[in-house]
Amino acid sequence: MDQGRPVAPIVLVILLCACGGLFYYLRVGKDDYPVMRTIRSSEGKKLNAELNGKFNDTIYFKSPPGGKQFEYPISKLSLKDRILTMRLREKVPVTPKEDNYISNRRKVIAELKTKASVWLREISSNTLPDLLQKRREEEYNELLEEIRKLEVAIETYKWRNRQ
Repeated sequence: MDQGRPVAPIVLVILLCACGGLFYYLRVGKDDYPVMRTIRSSEGKKLNAELNGKFNDTIYFKSPPGGKQFEYPISKLSLKDRILTMRLREKVPVTPKEDNYISNRRKVIAELKTKASVWLREISSNTLPDLLQKRREEEYNELLEEIRKLEVAIETYKWRNRQ
């Protein structure tokens, strides 16, 4: 008869410690945002990113860091990055609202660009009488100049207000 120590209680204690450590790693020791990381897709593509949030099955990041905001499904990340996202707390990044001055001018620019594309089709079709064709070309150039002035006005406003 073997009088040694029973193995089952020791294995149970080790298993409980491992589960507790895993729980702490995944739930308690949360990383804070932003997280700078090279993330990989499940296809192996790499991207340097600034992780800004996670909500449900989506991560939010900027790439390049400080650039445009993107959303990406966690299920399309590599296994290593999916494990990392488990550690991140749920947070939807707040995008600052655009100033009314800027948003109003962007609307006007969008309308003018629509009008410019219609006029460009008319000019390109060569179906207008000569006098109207010439007038439409002049109006088209004036329209492009107006769009450029509005874009400059937006950039100047941003610079003055340091947005």
